[in-house]
Amino acid sequence: MTEDPYLVKILKKHYKDTEQDEAPLYNEIKGSYFFAKTKDKFGEYHYLSADSEEAIEKYCEGGIISDSMAIDKWATYVDPILVATHFKWVGRARNPFRISKYHDYENPTAKPKEKW
Repeated sequence: MTEDPYLVKILKKHYKDTEQDEAPLYNEIKGSYFFAKTKDKFGEYHYLSADSEEAIEKYCEGGIISDSMAIDKWATYVDPILVATHFKWVGRARNPFRISKYHDYENPTAKPKEKW
């Protein structure tokens, strides 16, 4: 992804004026991830993401004829915010699309507070 030259110019001036170290405009999620739309025995759709196709296939083992899910479609690209909110992570590694939530250190057993 190329950065806008005007934005780069503004940021360089900001870093020079404030004497801060330069930082990238965004952090790209590195690695390859797989996304699938699956269907359960009741005909409801579920959306899965993982770090390998095998993890999704293992999670869906059995297909429509059993209590498991069947893969309906593989997605080649999904917007990261959709993955974070609608997809279930079934991969082996930690979920890179997880959105962090506020934690109350005074009362750790309480339900997380809303940020906004």
